[in-house]
Amino acid sequence: MKRFVFERRLSTTQEGYLRVTVLSILFSIFLFGVFLLLGGSNPILAYLKILRSAFGSLRGISHTTLRMIPLVFTALAFALPYRAGVWNIGAEGQMYMGAFLATGVALSIQGMPDSLIVPAIIFSGFLAGAIWGAISGILRGLLKVDEIVTTLMMNYIAILWVSYLVTGPWREKGGWGYSHSSLIPKERWIPFITGTEIPVTIVLGVLFAFIIALLLKRSRLGYEIRVVGANPKTAELAGMSSLKTILLVMLVAGGLAGIAGAGEIAGVQHRLRMGFSPGYGFTGIVIAFLSRGNPLVIIPVSFLFAGMIVGGNTLQIVMKLPSGIVEIFQGMTLFCLAGGQFFLEYRMKRRKRWEIFSSSP
Repeated sequence: MKRFVFERRLSTTQEGYLRVTVLSILFSIFLFGVFLLLGGSNPILAYLKILRSAFGSLRGISHTTLRMIPLVFTALAFALPYRAGVWNIGAEGQMYMGAFLATGVALSIQGMPDSLIVPAIIFSGFLAGAIWGAISGILRGLLKVDEIVTTLMMNYIAILWVSYLVTGPWREKGGWGYSHSSLIPKERWIPFITGTEIPVTIVLGVLFAFIIALLLKRSRLGYEIRVVGANPKTAELAGMSSLKTILLVMLVAGGLAGIAGAGEIAGVQHRLRMGFSPGYGFTGIVIAFLSRGNPLVIIPVSFLFAGMIVGGNTLQIVMKLPSGIVEIFQGMTLFCLAGGQFFLEYRMKRRKRWEIFSSSP
């Protein structure tokens, strides 16, 4: 005879969601502190170093903003298809494909006016990512192939393709044994915001977030995306094409991730190399979940996660912690958010004495 049972909530308020999310994050911070303590590190000192290195100076904020840029794009690349009921786990691969084509254009394009070269590089990144994302969209829309499997597997194809290029035909001659492409000419770098070392792709990321937010709330297309995500059969009965919607959101999502790749290569690292992304595509999924798919909330959450990455790198150097420390914290955060989601949908109810006896055999 159970004294306590879980029952589904009839509705969920914004206040309830915010409360559960904050408690989940605090609990993940507590768990991570316990993990650090068991490993022989002082968790309070670690958190102070994270805050100081990521947010305690203009230089730290600049580094955090640099890390934030690809996170905004990859989080949007998950959030938009998710509203249509599609799980795009392939932002990492789409980012790699965008970086690949952007590098090829930056190193080989000739006879184009200087004012058009940087837009061409960014557009090539969008195009490559969009094509890569559309493949999974077509398979899902036409053949009902699970997009989680296809997008996940296509990540490895894209990563291995880039690895082949930078260790083979695109490897820089005289590169002292390093596996990377030649340096992109400086005049083809994505320009920085005046007075900073932050590329203008940050403006694109924020702009896309606002456009997608308006699209989802104020347009007919956004309404169709939401209906297809909520109930595909109802959408079909209403004359909405699930295939068109799925293909469109995967095209745009792949393109956004592709811009992240182009921006990282032409705006930050200036050459294609193995492992140029420390998992931005997968971190974007956590950010999108934490933001509940809200494009505007993705912006500040991406900044916080970028600070976590910068702070984690500092912990590796100063406190000699392992390289996977950031991924451990991200995993704990996602685990706690998943647990919080359960309590968001269900509540624990104490059964009265007469209910216990009436339900017993």
